[in-house]
Amino acid sequence: MALCNMRLPVAVRAVCIKIAYQLCKREPELLKELQAVLSMLDMKDEPPAIKCGVKKVMGG
Repeated sequence: MALCNMRLPVAVRAVCIKIAYQLCKREPELLKELQAVLSMLDMKDEPPAIKCGVKKVMGG
């Protein structure tokens, strides 16, 4: 999954999070799965762009 692929540029991962969240708005049953995937990320090692995207998904 592109969200967890540390080899991809930060901007690509941030956009993937944004697109996944937009899809989950249309298909709400997928939101729990997206939140589960994002909760597995080690946030202390993530750049601010990723932290912001994750924060919006988890809070939204």
